[in-house]
Amino acid sequence: MGDWTSGLKADPTNWLLEEENPSVRYFTLKDILGRPEDDTAVQAARRDIMQTGMVRDILDRQREPAYLETYSRYMLGQTHLSYGRSQGPQSIKRHTGRYKNR
Repeated sequence: MGDWTSGLKADPTNWLLEEENPSVRYFTLKDILGRPEDDTAVQAARRDIMQTGMVRDILDRQREPAYLETYSRYMLGQTHLSYGRSQGPQSIKRHTGRYKNR
C-alpha cells in the first residue's frame, strides 16, 4: 500500500473493502492492494458486481425486447456507417425485422 495513505488522516482501505459496493471492493483489491485476477476475493468481488445494484438493473433491461430491437438497429447502423453504406431507415427496418421473434 505504501505512500498513497500518507496524506490522509486515516487509512480508508477497510472502508473501500466493504461488501455493499462490490465495484469499489474489486478495484481496491486489484489496483490498491495489487491482488491478481485469479485471487478468490477478486473473483468474488467481480461476480458480485454483476449481481448487485445498477449493473444488475442494466443487465436485466438488456433482456427486454425493446432494448434488443434498439441495440440491433444501433449496431446495424454502425455497421453500415463503417462500411460507407448508409441505406437509411428502410434498410434498418428490413434487417431488424428478421430478429423480432427470436
